[in-house]
Amino acid sequence: MVNVKEVEKTYRKYFDYPGFETSKNTLRINPQNGKITVLGNVMLWQSPPEGKLPVEFEFVNFSLQVQNRGLISLEGCPSVVRQDFNCRGNKLTTLIGGPQIVGKDYLAGNKPLENLDGLALEIGHILYLPYHRDLPLLRALVAPEIVFQNFDPATPPPYHIIKKYAGKGKRAMFDCQKELEDAGFEGNARW
Repeated sequence: MVNVKEVEKTYRKYFDYPGFETSKNTLRINPQNGKITVLGNVMLWQSPPEGKLPVEFEFVNFSLQVQNRGLISLEGCPSVVRQDFNCRGNKLTTLIGGPQIVGKDYLAGNKPLENLDGLALEIGHILYLPYHRDLPLLRALVAPEIVFQNFDPATPPPYHIIKKYAGKGKRAMFDCQKELEDAGFEGNARW
């Protein structure tokens, strides 16, 4: 059995901020596994030790904001975030552990992101990504729109190709891969 009071205490230490406390009626803790459901917005206000979320989430009904907190892992994120998920400005190299369904925007402008492993399988609106020529981009095509950030102007992203295939399904990924390779973007033409 999980100590629900300890889980709530840890949650409140890192995710509550004076004036922005999560009310008791919107915070639920599963007594079997200690995972948290929040029927509202969640923001990580304090950087956790070891760069990992200090609690595990089951579900967030609105947005989950964990940006600029030195995270090295997204383990503990809920599988579903109904609105925006923002993990920009962390030290993530992958997105493993992140939500698998994001209802609106997925903001992952992280350097040194090396790949998109763990990226949500469903993104409702815009995927924001850092760009470099070795970042595999085919996984990103699940999003209906992709915006690249933090890139070197001398090596701009292949917007003209990505825009054509974003949100079009698996068959489009193969076509996009070929077009990226033909245009010299071999590093981006990977899964």
